[in-house]
Amino acid sequence: MNDNSPTTDPELVRALLDEGVMRDVLEKLGISNEAAEVQTELIGNIGQLALKRVILEVFKKVPEEEHEMLESLIGSGDAASMRDIMEAHIPNLDEFIAETIRKEIEATLALANITS
Repeated sequence: MNDNSPTTDPELVRALLDEGVMRDVLEKLGISNEAAEVQTELIGNIGQLALKRVILEVFKKVPEEEHEMLESLIGSGDAASMRDIMEAHIPNLDEFIAETIRKEIEATLALANITS
């Protein structure tokens, strides 16, 4: 996977997550009532870690012959096409993404000694 890909874009995070997952992430971070700019910045920061974790886990599930195409889509930021490939290989994609993000957020909060 290319580390130069725009996997940290907060809008890409929002595009990959359904509204319920995003609301859960904002609540878990304790920022659901903050200004949109603050939410976007914090989601972008935590999203860097969480989205990289999601992509790593996705690559484990998507057949190797599709890795190059998926990597290309990640580089282009084409969230809709990324979802198409992921949905073809990962049942309950939104649940998979939400659970992966939940685990990453909990790990990040634990490292920062913040209880969720």
